[in-house]
Amino acid sequence: MNQGMEILQTLEKEFHHLQNLVKRKCEHLSYEQALQAVEDLCLEEGKKRETDMLVEHKSYDSVLRQRREQLVENEHDALFISSRFELDAISNVLKEADTLNANQFGYEDTYGGIASQFCDLESGEDGNWRTKDPMHQVETCIEIAIQRQKEQLSIELSKIDAQIMRNINGRQQLKCKLQSVSALDYRSILLPLVKSYMRAHLEDLAEKDATEKSDAAREAFLAELALDSKKGAQGRSDSSRNTLEKGKDKRKNKEYKKTKDSKVVAASEQQLLQDATNGKGSI
Repeated sequence: MNQGMEILQTLEKEFHHLQNLVKRKCEHLSYEQALQAVEDLCLEEGKKRETDMLVEHKSYDSVLRQRREQLVENEHDALFISSRFELDAISNVLKEADTLNANQFGYEDTYGGIASQFCDLESGEDGNWRTKDPMHQVETCIEIAIQRQKEQLSIELSKIDAQIMRNINGRQQLKCKLQSVSALDYRSILLPLVKSYMRAHLEDLAEKDATEKSDAAREAFLAELALDSKKGAQGRSDSSRNTLEKGKDKRKNKEYKKTKDSKVVAASEQQLLQDATNGKGSI
């Protein structure tokens, strides 16, 4: 288990490292586009010189510095982020060109052939580039600075690509190793998951059972209340009926007693009448 955690931590570190590499590569690619934009500005100015000889020409240095001033003025705009790389590229090219122009000895030894070719192409004449005017010398330094920046950038991109490939291969190997380690100790991973599932399932069953019992108790209580209410209503009805029947019986008893009394009185009267009749006969 500890070995698996170590592999996971290593994978996480390698992933963050890969993110940084990709970010650096994106920045280098953006800088490469900015360098191309700087070179396009110089080429555009060169074409203007060839097509329109009457217009006053600008040096590469003045064109780039003017473009840099425009970017600095717009640095507070929302789109300045995309122009930041171009501003950096112009500043780096001008700085390196100034260094090359100031250090003529090293410049001559290393880039003398390239500079001579640039000057020959522009002037159409043979001879040493040092005999040209200072503007051509500065422009040649700018062209060499752009090429040097491109070469350095290409080397950096190649290094980053190599690091990305090593990172990807290393992460794939770690994933395979993690798979084998996890297969040996799968119980330590599955057991907590099973426990969690069983606990949740039992809690759900207990809740359902409690709900069913509560519903059944409520229904039984309501049924009992309904039965008691029905019995109470029936009891009141029986009491009323008994009271009514008792009243009827009482009236019947009164009528019967009255009838009986009438019969007794009639019998007494008849007996008296009979006795009186018998008395007269004996006299």
